[in-house]
Amino acid sequence: IEAIREKERMYEEAIRSGGYLDGRFWADTWCAAFVWKKTREFSYPITEEVFRRIERNPHACESWMRREIERLAGQYRFFHWHLAFPDVFHVPPANQKPESEQPGWSGGFDVVVGNPPWERVQFEERAFFATTAPDIYAETNQSRRRRLIQELAAKDPMLFGRWQDASRETEAETELIRNAGRFPLSAVDKFNTYAIFTELGLQLTSTQGTCGLIVKAGLITDKLCAVLFSATLRSCRLRSAYEFENRNKLFPEVHPQERFALVAFAHGIREAEFTFDNLSVEAARDDNRILRMSYEDIMLLSPNTGNCPKFPSSRELAIARKCYQRFPPILRKEPLTNPWGLSIDRYINVSDFSSEIRLLADVTNGEPCGFSIDWECVPLFEGKLLHQYDHRFATYVGANENSPTEDLKDKSPCKRATGLYFLPTTTALRRNPSLRGAAGVLAVRDITNRTNERGVIAAVIPPHITDYTIRVIQAENGTAAQVILLTVLNSFVFDYLARQRIGGTHLSNYILEQTPCPTPADLTSALRAFIVPRALELTYTAWDLHAFAVATGYNGPPFRWDEDRRFLLRCELDAMYFQLYGLSGEDAGHILDTFLITRRKEEQQFGEYRTKRVILEVFDAMDEAERTGVP
Repeated sequence: IEAIREKERMYEEAIRSGGYLDGRFWADTWCAAFVWKKTREFSYPITEEVFRRIERNPHACESWMRREIERLAGQYRFFHWHLAFPDVFHVPPANQKPESEQPGWSGGFDVVVGNPPWERVQFEERAFFATTAPDIYAETNQSRRRRLIQELAAKDPMLFGRWQDASRETEAETELIRNAGRFPLSAVDKFNTYAIFTELGLQLTSTQGTCGLIVKAGLITDKLCAVLFSATLRSCRLRSAYEFENRNKLFPEVHPQERFALVAFAHGIREAEFTFDNLSVEAARDDNRILRMSYEDIMLLSPNTGNCPKFPSSRELAIARKCYQRFPPILRKEPLTNPWGLSIDRYINVSDFSSEIRLLADVTNGEPCGFSIDWECVPLFEGKLLHQYDHRFATYVGANENSPTEDLKDKSPCKRATGLYFLPTTTALRRNPSLRGAAGVLAVRDITNRTNERGVIAAVIPPHITDYTIRVIQAENGTAAQVILLTVLNSFVFDYLARQRIGGTHLSNYILEQTPCPTPADLTSALRAFIVPRALELTYTAWDLHAFAVATGYNGPPFRWDEDRRFLLRCELDAMYFQLYGLSGEDAGHILDTFLITRRKEEQQFGEYRTKRVILEVFDAMDEAERTGVP
């Protein structure tokens, strides 16, 4: 006890010493520069010149500036690890390189363990007004809510002032974290605190130490954390990453669908251990589920972002490696490789165009109606209206305002799918000028999930403007490329590879761009002759895609919707893509078995997994044709 009291005495003496106080004030000055109010309230802000002057002589700071720096240090609770733990961290002399380059110190803790907060550093505007202004809290439209807030300046200036102060404090924190140079790997875009704490944990751990954290699974799989994640692999720091889903309530107060990961860091790790989709600690200990991947493996599988796809077992990893070694990603960023001349866009965020949007009832009086780009208004197409090879999956005609009629049964060639919203044609063309003269639009549903029946859902739709629930894919080769890419996107093998990246509910651009895909050079004339007629027959089932059919080289009437015929055409395309990706029949069967909802539905309806049986039969027939030379 006496030794502990002596420690306390020495600590109190140290923090009252001039060296400590001067060092802390200088460090506080650096942090204060990023949250300083740039207003007429002060003569001038903290500049590089002021900062260096305080470094040379802490007493050369004007009293008004010192008071403000000390006030900001208290408000924002600046914390300096090398001053709080001088026996753990030390700043080496100028001629020595620090062990931890980013913060500039040597040393560190032997063990760092933590469960950091998982939240965005952003001002929650609605939450601020939950109790003080219920009318503002209840307004979900952002532009209308902002107008109500601005009106507070006259109606309730005190509340308006508190809102300004709270908003500014959050913005200042963001500025400090993002631009002070302390967190270059994690403070990117809309960063989350768990990523910031992960980078901090790496900085605090000594070269012989270990760091273990409980974080959101996004640290491994999300694009936002990709720079940080790939850096831990490149520097041989990541030791293991065990991902869990909270379905069995490992954390009772956390949502059952939340995914988190136990990550461990050390030094000199060439291959990290991974295991995914664990529901229990016992599952994470199963050697059959543990995969080992190096930085080179991750960059093969994620060359654009460096984040990690998810593989339930080594079998999935082996299949993915085959596919990624055979074909490049659709679009590679560095070096730029874009064989299809591809671009992926989203066009209309409904909330941003609320003043221009007209409802279906106002435009058509509830009757389905065809629109051309020369009309005053054009339909706004949304993701729930389409499905694979089906641009008329659902319609709002005859449905309630909140949800379309699912699975439009009438597939006669004059029937159309009609959306709920319409936009002025001038607005539609301003957002997507290529609509004028377009024969069709290759549309992919944005909303998805790894547990859905299908993860990638694509169709060619008439040249309508689309909302944010659709990603539009355009290719330099126009209609011919659209037709082929449509079949690739809807194939089981592409879906399987893309689902290994889906961590949330969006089929983001980075997921599509990094999934391997045959290039135009890989498609022989025989393959094109196989793909295009089948894609056309599956797609051109209504007159509103007549221009698309003509652009493809067919000027006849729409093809009759025949479920059995369509099923066979799709099975033939899927079998062909399994062959093209260089997979074996066993690989194809394994991939098909991972589509659990399709399997369950067909076993209930047909007493067998019909899709798997037929695809593998066609696959074997193709093998036989290749072997014998008989088509």
